[in-house]
Amino acid sequence: MVFGRLVVLVKRQMDTYLDNKSYQLAEVKISKRVRIGILESVYQFAELARTAEAAFAGTERRADLNRWYAQLITSLKDGIEYAATSPFSKSPAAVVRFENYHYFYSVLSELKIDCLDVQRKEAKKAYQDNIEIYVKELMGRPLEKIHVSFARAIYYYEIRHFFESVENAIRQGVKPEEIAFHQQFSRLELKKVISLYPEKEVKKGLEQLYKKIEKHLMDDSSLLQVVWRNMQDEFLKQLKHYNEVMGQCYPNSRIDFEVSVQDVLSYFSQFAMQH
Repeated sequence: MVFGRLVVLVKRQMDTYLDNKSYQLAEVKISKRVRIGILESVYQFAELARTAEAAFAGTERRADLNRWYAQLITSLKDGIEYAATSPFSKSPAAVVRFENYHYFYSVLSELKIDCLDVQRKEAKKAYQDNIEIYVKELMGRPLEKIHVSFARAIYYYEIRHFFESVENAIRQGVKPEEIAFHQQFSRLELKKVISLYPEKEVKKGLEQLYKKIEKHLMDDSSLLQVVWRNMQDEFLKQLKHYNEVMGQCYPNSRIDFEVSVQDVLSYFSQFAMQH
């Protein structure tokens, strides 16, 4: 009888403790402009999970622990989202998300908690998705100047970016081999656009990009090279696409970018090793 009451009392105290902890994980406080990094609440969850796994291993209270995990993780996610969108954050929202979800994923992978396998996979997807979002937000159109046409578009209500306009014209029925015969898409216009982006500008822009990423991420972040590789892939994807469009619409024009795919690979590797 006494033992039964003691068990109930302990359970109530544990519920109260974890309710309070859940509240703390969601209530992230950011009162000044800072680079966020890994949230203290994420570290706290990791410590709590390690302790709980050791304490509850093989006990009858395992079901209770699994139930508590669901509530704690919901609160943890709320805290991450609050920090990501905080007006006091100096970090891009996607960076806050992928740094914290990556750490969270690493903890769950380390502990191998069966009931949290779905959450582990969700955390992995969240950090990967947000790296992709960050890459697209930061890089945008890496060869932005190349998109811009100086000629006034005939077929559009507003001036469009050069390669986008070419592709739109093809979608509307203009044959690729006829593109160069339209004044706004002539070889001369293409040459003007290409000349805006010499090799030295590409190299300079990539170096500035790397330095910006360094400022956004935590010091000595293990994700820096992961992000940089994603940047490289996105840059090359767009460069190759432009080359394909030119090959399709301007064959034998001998108009090429000053930088090749191999040049770009060399620049990305060079900046990664220098910093």
